[in-house]
Amino acid sequence: NLFFSPDGQWVGYSSSGNLMKVPVAGGAPVTIAEIGSQLFGAAWTADNHIVFARVDSAGLFRVSADGGTPERLTRPDTAAGEVAHTWPHYVPETNALLFTVWPRTGALGAAHVGLMRLGRREVRIVSPGSMPQYAAGHLVTLRDGGVVVAQRFDPSSGDTSGPLVRLADGIITRATGLGEFGLSRTGTLVHQLGNVGSVVALMGEGGAETRVPLALPQVSHFDNPRFSPDGRRVVLAGFHDGESRHVGYIIDLERGTSLRLTFGGNTEFLEWTPDGQRVFYRKGDTLAASRGDRSGAEEVVLAPGGRTLVGRIAVGAGWVAFSTTGAGGSDLWALPVDAPDSARAYLVTPFNEGAPALSPDGRWIAYVSNETGRDEVYLSSFPQPGPRATVSIDGGAEPQWGRDGRTLYFRNEPGELVAARLRQDPSGYSVESRRVLLRGVFERSVGGAEYDVHPRGGRFVTLATSGGGGRLVITLNAVQ
Repeated sequence: NLFFSPDGQWVGYSSSGNLMKVPVAGGAPVTIAEIGSQLFGAAWTADNHIVFARVDSAGLFRVSADGGTPERLTRPDTAAGEVAHTWPHYVPETNALLFTVWPRTGALGAAHVGLMRLGRREVRIVSPGSMPQYAAGHLVTLRDGGVVVAQRFDPSSGDTSGPLVRLADGIITRATGLGEFGLSRTGTLVHQLGNVGSVVALMGEGGAETRVPLALPQVSHFDNPRFSPDGRRVVLAGFHDGESRHVGYIIDLERGTSLRLTFGGNTEFLEWTPDGQRVFYRKGDTLAASRGDRSGAEEVVLAPGGRTLVGRIAVGAGWVAFSTTGAGGSDLWALPVDAPDSARAYLVTPFNEGAPALSPDGRWIAYVSNETGRDEVYLSSFPQPGPRATVSIDGGAEPQWGRDGRTLYFRNEPGELVAARLRQDPSGYSVESRRVLLRGVFERSVGGAEYDVHPRGGRFVTLATSGGGGRLVITLNAVQ
C-alpha cells in the first residue's frame, strides 16, 4: 500500500499497524499514526492530510501527515447495502475524494465509486467500478473481469458523460477490489501482465515443497487452506474470476479433484467441524455452514445485525469463535453451535482483536491483538476468558493449533513460520520454547491464516505464488 505525497518527496505506507512515511531521497522512516491494521488504500491530500481505509474498519479516516489522531470521515450506508469504503483517490482540482463503495454481496461487479467533497462530508455514487482514479478529465475504474475503463468525468458536478473507453484487459485483480494498475496525473497507464496468482503447496518442516495440480482455470487466487480432520482433503476459498467473488472449494489431495462447495455470495474463511462432516464459513455478512459432501441445503447460522463479520472464524468442540467490527474496532465473539441465537461477546476492548483459533479440545483460544501498538498472538481460556499468555514477542499473526494441543504455530514479523511449544499448569498455558520452522516465501493473511498443519504434524499446506510475477506494461497517453 505505497502512495506518494503530492510533491513526490515522500512515500507513505503501512507497517506493523502503523501509518508511516519515508523520504524518497532516503532517510529514516517516520511514524505518522497508529492505525492498528493494514491499509485498504490511502491518498495524500493537498492540505497535507492522509485519507486511508483500514482492513478492520468499514469507513474512511483522515490524519495529518505530520502526525496526530485519525478522525473518521465516512460510514457505509448499511441501509443501502454498503459494507465498506476503500481505495480512496484524491482529486486536487475540487478537493474531493473518490473511493470504492463495497456491496454486501462482496462482488466486484456490484461495487460502485463514491464521491465526497472534504468540506461537506456528503457521499454521492457516481459510477460502477472499483479503484477509481482521475486524470486528464476522465474517471478511470476497474470493472468486473479485470477490465480498466475510462469515461469523461466532471469532478465539480460528479457527472460522467460519453462512452466507456476500454484501456486494458486481463488486469490481475485481488479479492479486495485491488487491480494491479496505476495511472499518472497526465494519463500514463501502467499495468501488470502474467500469472501471479497462488497455488496450493504441501511443505515439510525443512522447506521441501510439493505443488498440488488443480484443474481450476477460472480461479486465479486461493485463500486460507484448511486440512480436513483426516488430512486427505483441503477446503479453501478461491477467487472466481468469472464471478468476481470468492467461492468455497474442497480439494481431494490424493486424487487431485475438486468439489465446488458454495454458490452465490462472497465466501471466505472456511473451517471444518472436528468430525469433518460440515464446513462453516463467512458468506457476505453472515455465518453459514454446508455439509462437506454438499448434501443438504446451506444453513445460515448467524446474521449479526449492526456489526460486520471480519476475518477468519474458528470451529471446535461445539463452539464457533469469530470477530466483528463496529464503532469501537474489532472484538471476539463466541457462539454455541447448538444454540445459534446465543452468541455472546467474548472479548471487547478499545483495541482490535481477531484471527481466532480454537484448540483441538475447544478449551483454549489463540487470537491476535494490537494492544501493544503492533499485532501479537495471545492465548486464553475459552469459552470464558481467563488469564492470558503472550505467545509472540516480536510481532505475530496467523495463529494455528497443532493437533496435539501443545503446539501453537504463528507467523512472525518477517513472515517466518514459528512453532511455540506450550506448557500447561493450573493457572493456564505458558510458552516453553519458540522455533522457526519455515523461512520460505508464501502468502500471508491479515485476518486469517494462509497455511494449516497436517493432523499428524510435520507437514503444512501453504499457498505459494505461481508464475514469475509478470511484465509491467506502460501505455503513454492512455487517457488524454
